[in-house]
Amino acid sequence: VVYKSGPLAFTPDGNCLLSPVGNRVSVYDLVNHQSYTMPFETKTDIRTFALSPDGSLLLTVDQESNVLLSNFTRRVILAGMKFKSRVYDVKFSPNGVYFAVTAGKKVEVWKTPGLHKEYAPFVLYRTYAGHNDLVLSIEWSSDSKHFITTSRDLTTKIFALVPLKRVPNGLEFNDTGYPVGNRPLTLGGHRDVVLRAFISQDGTRLYSVSKDGALFVWHYVSGEGDSGLGRWVIEKKHYFNQHAKVHSAQFHAASNLLVVGFANGLFASYEVPDCAELHKLSISSKKVTAVAISPSGEWLAFGVPHFGQLLVWEWQSERYILKQQGHYFDLNCLAYSPDAKYLVTGGQDSKVKLWKTEDGFCFVTFTEHTSAVTGVVFGPPGKQIVVSSSLDGTVRAFDLVRYRNFRTLTSPTPRQFSCVALDPSGEIVVAGSVDSFEIFVWDLQTGRLLDILEGHEGPVSSLSFNPDPSSKPLLASASWDHSVRLWDVYAGSKVATETFVHNADVLCVKWRPDGKEICSSSLDGRISFWDPHNGVQLGIIDGRKDLATGRVAGGARTAKTATKGTAYGTLSYTSNGLCVLAGGNSRFVNLYEVKNRILIKKFQITHNRSLDGVVDFLDSRKDHSHAGNMDLIDDEDDIMEEEDAEVDKSLPGVASGYYSSKKKKTPIKVSEVSFSPSGREWVCSTSEGLLTYSVDSQLLFDPYMLDIDITTETTLSTLKKSDYLKALVMALRLNEDPVTVQVFEAIPRIEIVLLATSLHVSYVGRFLDFLSRYLNGKHSNVASDGESAIRSPHLEFVLLWLKTLLTTYGSHIRLHRGPLMPAFRSLYKSLNKHNSDIADLVNSNVSTLKYIKNSRSAVTIGEEDEELKIG
Repeated sequence: VVYKSGPLAFTPDGNCLLSPVGNRVSVYDLVNHQSYTMPFETKTDIRTFALSPDGSLLLTVDQESNVLLSNFTRRVILAGMKFKSRVYDVKFSPNGVYFAVTAGKKVEVWKTPGLHKEYAPFVLYRTYAGHNDLVLSIEWSSDSKHFITTSRDLTTKIFALVPLKRVPNGLEFNDTGYPVGNRPLTLGGHRDVVLRAFISQDGTRLYSVSKDGALFVWHYVSGEGDSGLGRWVIEKKHYFNQHAKVHSAQFHAASNLLVVGFANGLFASYEVPDCAELHKLSISSKKVTAVAISPSGEWLAFGVPHFGQLLVWEWQSERYILKQQGHYFDLNCLAYSPDAKYLVTGGQDSKVKLWKTEDGFCFVTFTEHTSAVTGVVFGPPGKQIVVSSSLDGTVRAFDLVRYRNFRTLTSPTPRQFSCVALDPSGEIVVAGSVDSFEIFVWDLQTGRLLDILEGHEGPVSSLSFNPDPSSKPLLASASWDHSVRLWDVYAGSKVATETFVHNADVLCVKWRPDGKEICSSSLDGRISFWDPHNGVQLGIIDGRKDLATGRVAGGARTAKTATKGTAYGTLSYTSNGLCVLAGGNSRFVNLYEVKNRILIKKFQITHNRSLDGVVDFLDSRKDHSHAGNMDLIDDEDDIMEEEDAEVDKSLPGVASGYYSSKKKKTPIKVSEVSFSPSGREWVCSTSEGLLTYSVDSQLLFDPYMLDIDITTETTLSTLKKSDYLKALVMALRLNEDPVTVQVFEAIPRIEIVLLATSLHVSYVGRFLDFLSRYLNGKHSNVASDGESAIRSPHLEFVLLWLKTLLTTYGSHIRLHRGPLMPAFRSLYKSLNKHNSDIADLVNSNVSTLKYIKNSRSAVTIGEEDEELKIG
C-alpha cells in the first residue's frame, strides 16, 4: 500500500514526498528513487499531518485526535498528546514558531516545541472562535501574522495571530484589510462547503474554493469618503464546470498556480487571478482526495484512496515522476526471488505485482487474472518467470524479460485453484483445487496437462516441492481432510507415497531448505514437524496461546478465550532451517526454534486500533450502548454530504472483496510470511499491506545527518576531540582527500571494528572509493606542503578496514554491487599490484637470506679447516 487516506506533503527541498499509509507515514525519495517508512505509528489511521518549514519536525494526527511530535530527520518520537476535539487540519506557520490546528468550531494555536525531549513540550498560545460549524482548513499568511480558515458554515474567516487589546478609533482592520483585533474578518457568498482558502504571496488577494466547484477571487478596496473604511469584495467568480464535486485543492503562491482535484478522478490546474486553465487530465475513475505542490512548483502530487494510487506529475513537461498503486483489496500471497532482489505479490483485486526490495517501488503489474490470486512463486535461478494461481480457474506464467503472460494453464473442467508450486528445475507446475480436491500437474514448456493427482478428500490448501535438488523431488500437499501427503511426481504414480495424519484441517505445509524435514500447521493451532524419508513425526509446537488474538468489535468472546478458534495459516523456514516463522489471524508473527520447540520472539505487526482484533480489552461504554457497538456505527462528521456518498453495494455474508461491508472494521490478519533467501529480512502480507522486517538496523535512519557547516576546520577540530566516527563521516561528506587521509590515518587500530560497524550504510560506497584511491596513490587534491596528500599507504591498516567492512555490510554490498563495481575493480587491481610487489620483495629477501646463510656456513667451514691445519 502506497497511499490510504489523508493529505500529501513535500519536504522543504522538494525531493521527498510524504504519504500516510494507515497509521504510518511513508517517505518517497523522488530524486534517488528510494522509499522508507517512519518507524513509529499512531493509535489509529492518520487523518492529517504537517511538516515544519525547516523539515525537522513532523506532526501526525490520527482519527481519534491523538497527535505525535517526531524528529523527522532522526525518525524518533519526541512527545505526544490528545486534542479534545476532532482535528481536520494542522499547519505550521511559515516562520516555524507556531502551529495551528482545527478543534471543532474553533482554532487552536500552539507554540512549536524544540527538537529535544521535554516534560511538557506543547504550550497553548491562544484559542480563536467565530465559526458556527466545523473548521475544515487553515492557511497562514507569508508573514505569519494572520491565518485564514474555512468551515462547513459556508464562510471564510481571517484571524490576527496577535490581536490588539484596544483597537484605535474603532478601526478593526489595517491598511491592507487584515484584522488587527479580536474580531475576525468574515467572507461569505459560497453556496456550498468551503474546502480551502489561500492568500496570495503579496497578501493583496484571497482565493476560496467550495465543494460545488466555485472559485472566488477577493481583493481589498480602500475606503473613500469621511469614514475611510475599506472592504473586501469579490473581484471574480469562476466555476470549474467539470460536472463533479471538488474534493481537494492546493495553491502555490510563488507562481499563482491553483490545482484542484475532482470526484470523477480529474484534476485541473489554473493560473490565478485570471483563472486561466493550464492543464486538465484524468488520472483515475475515483475521487482525488489529496493534492500537493512541490516548493518549486514543478511537481504535482495526487492521492486516490479508493485504488491506493499515488502520482507525481511534472506539469511543465507533462510526464509522470512517480506512478504507484498498491493492492486496493487484501493481499493473499507473496514470494521472494532467488536473489532476494524482487518480491511478487498477489491480491484479492486479481492483480500480480512485482516490487523491488531495494527501493520498495512496484515496477510492473499483471492484470490478466479475473478473480482473486491465491498463490505466486518465482522460477529457479536462471529462469526469469513468475507463476500464479487464481480462483478464475487459470494458472498463468509471466515472462519477466518481456513482461507478458506467455503461458496459461487450465484444467479439463473449470476448477478454482487455491495454491501453486514450481519444481526446482522450473519445468513442472502443480496447482491444488478447492472444489474437486485434485492436484493438477502441467509441463510449463509445452503447457500440456501431465497428470491429475487424486486422493485428498478436502480442499487442497498448500503445496510445496522439496527445494533440495540433490534429493528426491517430492511434492508435499496439505488439505482440509486432516492430512499431508507426499507425491512422487516424476515417477508417474497417482498414489501418495506417504501420508501424515493430523487431528484437524491442515492449512500450510513447508519443506526445510535442506529437504530433510517438513513442517505443517493445522486448525487446532499446532505446528507439526515430520521426517519425510522415514515417515515419522519429529515433534509438535502448540502455538495457540502464542497467537494472543485481541477482542473483536461486537464479539462475545474475550481475548483469552478467542484463541480457541485461531491457528497459523502460513509458515516459513529461515534460510538456515533452524527456525520457523508462523503467522495467522492475529496481530502477532511468532518465531520458533525448531530443535527445542520454543518461542524465540513475538513480532507485533501493528498497533492500529482502526483494525479489529488489536486491543485486548474493549470499552464497555461503546460496546454495550442502546444502538449496539459504537465502533461499528459511522458517526464521522465527514466533509461530504449524503448525496456524494457511494451506493452501498455490500451483500450479506460477504466478508472481503468488492461486495463486503465497508462500515465494519477490517480484521487484522497475516495471510503469508516469507524469509528472504539472504536471511537478512522477512516480509509478511497483512491487512495493512506488505511489511518488511530487517536485521540491518542501519537501514532505518542515518544518525549523522549533520545540521552544522562541514568545513575543513570543523572536521579537524572534531578529530582533535577524538570523535573519530563523526570526523570520518564529516570528511567523507566534505569529499576532500587531504582531509580524509588525515582523519583516516589518525584512527587507532583498535577502533576499526567499532567504527566500521557504527558507520552508516550510505557511506560504505564512498568509503570504498576512498580506500581504492588511497591504495592506488591517486588523488585530485594537493597538500599544503605541495607534496602528495596520499603518501605510502598502510597496507595492513587498509586490509583490516576492508575485512571489517565486507564482513559487516556483505549483504548490502551484494544487493548494491552495481554502483560499487568500479571501486572493487580498483581495489582488486591495487591489491594484486601490492601482492606482486610484496611477493617480489619476499622472494628477494628469501634469496638474500639463503645467500647469507650459505655464506655463513662457508665461513664456518673455512674456519674449521684453518683450525685443523693449525692443529
